[in-house]
Amino acid sequence: MIPFVLFPEKVMKTVSLPFIGLAQALKKIFPFLDMQLKHADIEFTAEEYLAMLLFNLLVYFAVFSVLFIVLLERFVAEYITLGLGLSVLFCVLIALQILIYPAMRVKKKVRDIENNLVFALRTMLIQVRSGVTLFNAMEIVAEGDFGLLGQEFRKLLSQIKAGEHQNKVLQDFATRTPSQKFRNILWQIVNGLKGGAEVASVLQESVSTAVKDQMIEINKYGNQLRLLSLMYMMVGVVIPSLGLTFLIILSSFPKIQINESMLWILLGLIILMNFMYLGMVKSQRPALGA
Repeated sequence: MIPFVLFPEKVMKTVSLPFIGLAQALKKIFPFLDMQLKHADIEFTAEEYLAMLLFNLLVYFAVFSVLFIVLLERFVAEYITLGLGLSVLFCVLIALQILIYPAMRVKKKVRDIENNLVFALRTMLIQVRSGVTLFNAMEIVAEGDFGLLGQEFRKLLSQIKAGEHQNKVLQDFATRTPSQKFRNILWQIVNGLKGGAEVASVLQESVSTAVKDQMIEINKYGNQLRLLSLMYMMVGVVIPSLGLTFLIILSSFPKIQINESMLWILLGLIILMNFMYLGMVKSQRPALGA
């Protein structure tokens, strides 16, 4: 479900049609939106998505303007200007959320695929070594508990069952998948099959490549943790200590008053920075499976 969208997707495509012309002009600013929508499995073209965005922003701006003007009328003299300004601010925040949603969904999809990639390849390798064909090995992965990777294999197999050549389908998926690792593995399998190599040998090489990539990511993450640990020392220890000391020094001056609210603000900033640090650590963690 796309965040902050007022109606279901089918309804949105209809009600946002008047904004298609303006959306086509805006599309030049977002050249990669079409690709992101396809990778995220969102059934919108870039024009439809931007038209939907414009329609929602118009509705939100009207609602927020009326709401803020009514609420601020009793308290602020320039309530109309302030109300419209706050409405614009809220609409900008909503627009950013809608615009980054496809990229965030693609990132989540890539992480899910790469979490299960090594396990799926090992499953296929075991099956092929036991005498199962590559097609049947992919079926086992498609029916197994491999998350979005299993869904990708189900899409792949449905095209093969429809009559398309196996190598062509693998090659097409290698150009469409958002995961660079999965793309490299598919190209490796396609090139191996075209070169006449044994399927088991190709899969063994693919497993080795995937494991090496994981080791490289682990080492890279270990190096990043050193810098992140230093950042945590700054955020969790140094900045609070120096900040509190600085406030105590300032409070000794007669014209500068340090009240309790300033200490609460300092505490809130420290908590916010710690949450941002935790989010940074989590986002940098490599996809190594469950």
